[in-house]
Amino acid sequence: KNYVHHVPSKDSPSLTDTFRLCGALLRHNLGSQYPSLSYTSNTHILLNTDENQNAENFSSGVRFSATGPINSGEAGMNALELDNYNRGSNFFSNVPPQQLADASQILHIMPIMFMLPVFWMLYDQQGSVWTLQAARMKLHGLQPEQVTLVNPVEIMIFIPLFDRFIYPVLQSRNWNITPLRRMGVGMVLTSVSFFTSGILETAIQVQEAEGGEKIDIFWQVPQITILAVAEILVSVTGLEFAYSVSPERLKALIMALYLLTTAVGDFLGGVCYSSIFQTLSRSTTMYVCSLLMLGNSIVFRFVAKWWEQREAEKKASV
Repeated sequence: KNYVHHVPSKDSPSLTDTFRLCGALLRHNLGSQYPSLSYTSNTHILLNTDENQNAENFSSGVRFSATGPINSGEAGMNALELDNYNRGSNFFSNVPPQQLADASQILHIMPIMFMLPVFWMLYDQQGSVWTLQAARMKLHGLQPEQVTLVNPVEIMIFIPLFDRFIYPVLQSRNWNITPLRRMGVGMVLTSVSFFTSGILETAIQVQEAEGGEKIDIFWQVPQITILAVAEILVSVTGLEFAYSVSPERLKALIMALYLLTTAVGDFLGGVCYSSIFQTLSRSTTMYVCSLLMLGNSIVFRFVAKWWEQREAEKKASV
């Protein structure tokens, strides 16, 4: 889609208001699926920054409450719980339809976003852990940091190669190359990349223990290349996917949330390396990262299947 710049109007909700509405929707949906989560919130949720508009639309100061589904009211909800549920329903009836649709779409995208931090946790190790690995190899006069140049060079070569040749060929053969399918394959390749790195690390440790000749730095190229392909399938595709499915007025917010997954992944990596991974050997750490990514890709497959089913249901209902 082409970029469209939206100038916020005076009555446009702030990001805080949008997040509050997302939280209200999440509590409402969770309460519908799990009646045991029912509770009454005393927090007033007003969704417009303009006070006059607040007074006009939400003069009653409706309180939101997440409770069980309406159709289970007779069986599992007492009078107070049913009243709380109706309060929540009345709350949403006061929300402008477009605001409600935007917040709903944000929540719809978030399960996909939650699957990305583990990828970034592994991906960004090529500038740290893999550089330290390169420092213990035969460099042929290169500096360890210079080996990371391979990744951007391969990315610049692979992106047009995938767009102009690989993707069209796969489509012509009726292969399923939807964005979520590509991202899933990319996660599996990330796992393969770190398994390859673990094999190389094991060989380096054996060489260091036996005192033999250092292993050539070019043995790092396979894992870097596999990760470069994974980056195209996960990062490039994911960025395009997030932009294409986000509401027009919230594309900047969705892009920010997408980039936030990188920070979360790096933070997760820092926590792991300062705690659990300190007790493991370097090769074992690589294998654990590979298994972690493999597990994440399996969960992602189910999340992607759920997301595609929801999208199909949405299109069928139109």
